[in-house]
Amino acid sequence: MLNCRLAAYISHSEAFANDVFSALLYSAKNDPYAKPLDFSSHGDGWGYSILTYNQGFTSIHFYKTLTPVWRDRHKPPLAAKHSIGILHARKASRGMPISAAEAHPYTVELQDGTLLFIAQNGGVKKEPLTQILEEMGQKHLDPHAVSDTHLLAKLLATLQSEKRGTNLVGLLREAWKLLEDAEAAGRCMNTAALALHPNDEAQLAIMRYIIEDAGEPLLRYCELYEVRDGPSKAVVSSTLADILSKKYATAPLGKNTVLQLAPASQNK
Repeated sequence: MLNCRLAAYISHSEAFANDVFSALLYSAKNDPYAKPLDFSSHGDGWGYSILTYNQGFTSIHFYKTLTPVWRDRHKPPLAAKHSIGILHARKASRGMPISAAEAHPYTVELQDGTLLFIAQNGGVKKEPLTQILEEMGQKHLDPHAVSDTHLLAKLLATLQSEKRGTNLVGLLREAWKLLEDAEAAGRCMNTAALALHPNDEAQLAIMRYIIEDAGEPLLRYCELYEVRDGPSKAVVSSTLADILSKKYATAPLGKNTVLQLAPASQNK
């Protein structure tokens, strides 16, 4: 499985976005929840996809690097009064490729021109996922050459091309069902998705998926938490939530679900 720290957020203040990023940075460098799983940091690259809004204009910011986030001098665009984004720090599982290209988020362009950004904490079984994709017409895929999240992004793009008009919540729920039916779902399969449509409308959704018998260390590590500060909100990995709880109200999701954060938060 991929062991990562993840945040999906919609911010209406510079302070909230900065706090979420700071929590990611510290969690990536030293994660107490990771130590029972035999590692302590997330140093195999990091990245973000962030939409900022200023004077009626939308800007796309996309960045990936193999440099660990705590060593990187680059900082994401956090000064905007309104932003929507995904932040991710990666710890690659054994046997997974490690490169800037395989850092998260992944980006794909959908048939209708939508830009889709995907980041994951957890894992998907690559061989059955590859079989699903091949049955959907995606031929000549080498599952050993890419990460499982790379393949998951292809699955979501293929589903969207077959079911045009399906929103992110619907896409994540459909992928969830397909992966379970094919016995391709991992023990932890948390997935954040950000979409920017051709009309500049944005959607942000996140799936919490952890199997019930994952065991206490993995449950504590993989749990997602909702963080709120007025109109600003985020769903973050457990280690980030510990840090943010010193300043903001936090609560575990506690069950497998898909949440839509933008344009409006609602439990699906």
